Amino acid sequence: MSFPIQPTPNFRDTSGKTLAQVQFKILAFTLLPAGFTPFFLMIYYVSSGEPFSALHTLFYASVFIGTQLLLLIKHSSLRWTHLIFLIQTGVVWALLCTHLQNTHIITLQFALLVSLCCFYVLGKVWACVYTLFCLLPCLGLFWVQYTATVPAFCVQVSKGPVLAIVLLVNLLFISFVQYYFFTVFTQTIQELNTRTLLLNETVKALENSRDGLRQQSRLQKKLIAAITHDIKSPLKYLMLTGKNLYRNSKQLNSNSEQSIRAIYTSAFQMYHFTNNLLQYASLYQEDTPITTSSFNLDDLVQEKISIFKEMISSQNNKVVNNIPAHLLVCTNKELLSVIIHNLLDNAIKYTSNGHIYFSANQHRGKLQLCIQDTGIGMAPELVNWCNNRQAVKDFMIENEAHGLGWAMVKELIGLIKGHIMVQSKSGSGTLILLLLSSEV
Repeated sequence: MSFPIQPTPNFRDTSGKTLAQVQFKILAFTLLPAGFTPFFLMIYYVSSGEPFSALHTLFYASVFIGTQLLLLIKHSSLRWTHLIFLIQTGVVWALLCTHLQNTHIITLQFALLVSLCCFYVLGKVWACVYTLFCLLPCLGLFWVQYTATVPAFCVQVSKGPVLAIVLLVNLLFISFVQYYFFTVFTQTIQELNTRTLLLNETVKALENSRDGLRQQSRLQKKLIAAITHDIKSPLKYLMLTGKNLYRNSKQLNSNSEQSIRAIYTSAFQMYHFTNNLLQYASLYQEDTPITTSSFNLDDLVQEKISIFKEMISSQNNKVVNNIPAHLLVCTNKELLSVIIHNLLDNAIKYTSNGHIYFSANQHRGKLQLCIQDTGIGMAPELVNWCNNRQAVKDFMIENEAHGLGWAMVKELIGLIKGHIMVQSKSGSGTLILLLLSSEV
């Protein structure tokens, strides 16, 4: 079963983009009230025969809407943002200090828009500062109306203190509402960020679990294929040999020794294959580190040759070990032992009345271990697969006749940071070159 891997989204970036989109939409929406209210007020002035008031309103509305459009483009720049808010606050001051009939609605509206935009662009602190700047002319207007004193820069107004109180109360109320709403909004965003980060960690954990399950599934396929080929065949041969001995138990002859040897050889193959299989399977257990150590390569090869002594004799082969007696190698001994075991096993299986040679030397900072036989050779597609370092297909599952041996060798050689090279022609034997680290 295959598991398609989807890239994990970066939730931090997603949250930042979401907040930027919210800011952009709020700034865009503020253009509606900033434009429609002055527009209808100008229609009222024109219909009432007050063109000067209409032009006056058009000027201040144009300045405010223009700066709002600039804010929509430059809201990511702190310097431009402050400059724009200062200009808009100046528009609010000008509308309050230069009195025009019925402009109080757009004055209050512009002050609220400045406060609203500050909350979502600059945050709570600067929003409170600019809101206070917008409140100051309202307080000044209230003082003017209440004391009946008019500063030089203001035009005498005919309304009482009611107008100033209405503007002040409405602005304070809506500012507090905005402050509360923005606080809740930021808390919600922070909570969503926290949850998405937790979700991100959960997704990564699930991906790791999925990879582990996929690796276990692949291992199970390999084990099934191995049992089908490497254990079933010796068992079948052992069964037939035992049946032959049973039928001829009363007439023992010189062939009995060969039959008993065949039983021993089959049992030997099953035992060592099972041992290698257990070492291979242990690599997929959690917390199993691959350690390295320095050891004598000649001793390890000689140990493997002695293990296969009976099989070598039954195939009438001769093994020649030309590895220097004191040559050391630094790698994982258990994994290299499994690799050499499988390569020697294959060489013996496919070589009869021939020779198998072991040699080793130093070359360009690497230790070269060479295993050569005079057997029947290897299939070209298997040679190509062995020499392809980027091969990702499970050749062993697609070609069960080759068993688990080659798949195990290629995977283990990668784990010990080595490389394998194979040269072979049908009927001309095989040469296998292992490149290992020579650091001791």
